[in-house]
Amino acid sequence: MSEKAGSEDRGAGVKLDLTINIPTLLSLMALLAGAITYVNGQITALNNQQLLTNGDVKVLQTQMMAVTQAQVSLRSDTTGQIQQMRTELRGDLRDLKQSLDQIKAENTSR
Repeated sequence: MSEKAGSEDRGAGVKLDLTINIPTLLSLMALLAGAITYVNGQITALNNQQLLTNGDVKVLQTQMMAVTQAQVSLRSDTTGQIQQMRTELRGDLRDLKQSLDQIKAENTSR
C-alpha cells in the first residue's frame, strides 16, 4: 500500500508542459523582434541626440571665438584710446605749466 500512496503523490499536482509549439515559437519571435526594434530605436534616438549636441557645441565654440576676437579688438582699441588721451593730457599739462611759468615770470618782473 505504501507503494501506491507514493505513486499517487507523484501524479498529483501541476504538470508543466515544456514542449514548444508553433504559437509559442511565433510569440517568442515577435517578442524578440519587438525588443530589438525598441532597443534599435533607443540607440537611434541617442545617436540623434549626440549629433545635435555636437552641433550645438560647434556653434558655441564658434560664438566663443567671435566673442574672444571682439574682446581682443576692444582691448586694443581701448589701449589706443587711453594712450591718445594720455598724450593729449600731457600736452595740455605742459601748455598749462608754460602758461603758469609765463604768468609767474611776468609777476616777478613787475
